[in-house]
Amino acid sequence: MVHTVSHIEVLQCSADDMWEAAKYADVILPTLVPNYFTKNVFLEGHGEPGCIRIVKMGPEIKERIDKINDANKTLSTTVSEGDPRYSSFSAEIPVGDTRCEVVWIATYEFMIVLVFKTLEQAVLSKKTMSHTEVDLAASPNAIWMFLKGHGEAGNIRAVKIGPMFPDVEEVSERMDFVDNANKTLGYTVLEGSPGYHYFNVGLKFSPRAIADTTDVTWTASYVPMADMAPPEHVKDVYIKVLKAFVSATKAN
Repeated sequence: MVHTVSHIEVLQCSADDMWEAAKYADVILPTLVPNYFTKNVFLEGHGEPGCIRIVKMGPEIKERIDKINDANKTLSTTVSEGDPRYSSFSAEIPVGDTRCEVVWIATYEFMIVLVFKTLEQAVLSKKTMSHTEVDLAASPNAIWMFLKGHGEAGNIRAVKIGPMFPDVEEVSERMDFVDNANKTLGYTVLEGSPGYHYFNVGLKFSPRAIADTTDVTWTASYVPMADMAPPEHVKDVYIKVLKAFVSATKAN
């Protein structure tokens, strides 16, 4: 007989932050609690409804993401293979500014408090750094042409890292969004970022009043593994790359 189990957990962070963490749980959980979540990878898709992922938390299970509703902050999954004690799960995160309640419903309860307490820890540890580089001597359209090849939302890319970062050889990144109309993009580092449980970057290119000049805003959200300085070195590399793009537009 199938039984339904529900649980409500009150967390000390906003619903918006918890919802963002819940959507990136595949990145956060294996690094923060590796003794419980050793594997969380997508076999089909990259987190959208209908995608398939493998979750290993003791027994390995295969589950399908059925629904992700950003407006209502709800998601649901169905287990298709693995431990027969599991069937389906859903979570709802009602809106709140500094606190939220996570309503979790399943046919079998398993470590749900650990899951959301771990995500709460990540949210409360999250830091944000932003920098705007002004008056780049090229139009937003000209600079954007060098970025259009980064792929569409959901794509996974491997980036080889040069000698400026001697501790890193390659990072794996997932494109979260690419908005050609507004010249914005965002991505999340999945693997290869030492010192961080989670690292997300957003870029926005804005025209200046002076013709053919651009302001670029670089924003990073990250969860450090220890108390560490802001990632100024990462920001500096991005600015150098963008200036190289500007030089290339002049050469063309």
